[in-house]
Amino acid sequence: MKKIIQLCGILAVVLLCSFAPGAWVAYESKAGGYKVSMPGKAQENSQAVETAVGTLTMNMAMLQSDDNDVKMFMSVYSDYPDSILNGNLSKDDLEEFFNSTIAGAARNVGGTTVKKEVISYKNYPGRHAVINIEDKGATFEMNVFLVRNRIYILQVGYMTGAKNLAAVKQFYSSFQLTAAK
Repeated sequence: MKKIIQLCGILAVVLLCSFAPGAWVAYESKAGGYKVSMPGKAQENSQAVETAVGTLTMNMAMLQSDDNDVKMFMSVYSDYPDSILNGNLSKDDLEEFFNSTIAGAARNVGGTTVKKEVISYKNYPGRHAVINIEDKGATFEMNVFLVRNRIYILQVGYMTGAKNLAAVKQFYSSFQLTAAK
């Protein structure tokens, strides 16, 4: 009988924790071939963006939060024309691609890139960047990966000086490709 009561107590704690507010929710984009977790349900949106290579569709999933230090989580994917970008870029062209992507992001938010580093996901090249927006006291971080002709961007935003950024690492580490492109 004592073991049954203990088991019921453990089960109750597990069930209560699984319904606790702020539980992370898996977001999966079947069309984008990826999934990522956020601390709530993401809202989807698509936006046409004019670029040097023509109009691209940016497919976004975003969560804005007032409850934690990290105020915004966003995942984005977009396909470039295969004739322009096909995953076989030279080292210099790859560097230029990432530099212009990060510079464009900084320009779009009125910020300054303060950190850039080489990263990868599996065998796919990527970059991590930190962008400060001094007049708003905000910081954006982003991971950018190139998978053949598809770009994936994972972006978070928080108030500069935020102390608890464990959610940033959790968000980035939850990213997974689910379908071969």
